[in-house]
Amino acid sequence: MTVNMKNAALFVFIALLGFAGYAQVSGDTRVDIPEGPFKEYLKTLRRDDNGSFISLFGGDGYLTFAEAAAYTDPIDLSSVVGDLDLTGLEAFVSIISFNCAGIGLSGLDLRKNVGLTSINCSNSSLKWLKLGDIYSTLTSLDVSGNADLGCIQVSDVAAAQTRVVNNALILTMSQSPPILFCAMDDTPLTYEFVADQTGAPTVTTVYGNTAGPITIYVKFSEALLGGSFVSADVNLNGGNGLVAGLESVPAVSNLHKFTYDPGDASTSVSISAGAVTDVYGNTNSVGTPVLTVIRDTEAPTVVVTGTGSNDDVQWVSGVATLNINIDDDNFDFSSFDLAGVISVQSAPGRSIIIQTVKDPTNSKHYTVTLTITDSVYY
Repeated sequence: MTVNMKNAALFVFIALLGFAGYAQVSGDTRVDIPEGPFKEYLKTLRRDDNGSFISLFGGDGYLTFAEAAAYTDPIDLSSVVGDLDLTGLEAFVSIISFNCAGIGLSGLDLRKNVGLTSINCSNSSLKWLKLGDIYSTLTSLDVSGNADLGCIQVSDVAAAQTRVVNNALILTMSQSPPILFCAMDDTPLTYEFVADQTGAPTVTTVYGNTAGPITIYVKFSEALLGGSFVSADVNLNGGNGLVAGLESVPAVSNLHKFTYDPGDASTSVSISAGAVTDVYGNTNSVGTPVLTVIRDTEAPTVVVTGTGSNDDVQWVSGVATLNINIDDDNFDFSSFDLAGVISVQSAPGRSIIIQTVKDPTNSKHYTVTLTITDSVYY
């Protein structure tokens, strides 16, 4: 491959200016690279320092953004062994070749590596890949052998496909059906707790009315990476035992369920922030909402009073008012069914209207008004 050195020098100069601006804003010119195999590999690389080739990290043991931006040789991780945390790779904006073939990576974001023209990530266990705008300068991309890679995220799907059709970008893949380009998706993953296996409605409180474990249903905004949601991602504030039976609910998209025993007191459940990843490489940025779980095995007491002649049969003529008091702090009024409390004897031509008003000053009290056309039993 022939590189125009004048253009390359100009590119590096611009990159250096960009990182100088970044460092000025952040107040730190050092690239944060965690200890591990990736950092150890970078320590073996050499850069040109006025004709002398020295370690990327120089004599001070640190790598600055300017030094990373000035590095133009390939980064080849194909022989690196161990779990790779590639934090800091984004600082190498001038490299033209990146090779991660054969290493285990769940996902890869190369959008800031704007100098790249060649990428080889074959057989690297990729599940998501973000390229952004750099598709426009790539000439070679190998993603073969990544069976779980759903699509390649780019900023312009049509333009990326055109480059492949015109052989401007040589795309190598072995998947069937073939991998497609898709639009960039950086929307944070969200979740909500729902009532049951139907996936609706959203709930903020659930009640356990029997002893032992209860089932919790959580629905995510996107499909999850396989294996990214595990029991350890669930935060339990109180309760007995651990999360069990975590699994997806196939009948509803992105719905999962698990069980746990809340014990005899009120507890709460949430998903740890940043713990779960969707198929586009986005995590849940916050650990909310929080679900309140209340254990209540005592049946509510319902007291009904109203007009009438005795306790067994009450006569109604025209309009009657009932007062319903439910002595239970945990009663779920959303599921309150008046049909189980009030019965009106039917008759030909009879018109019955039932109006219910919840007392705004007393959450345990309902006022029920019955309007009928004649004398009936209720």
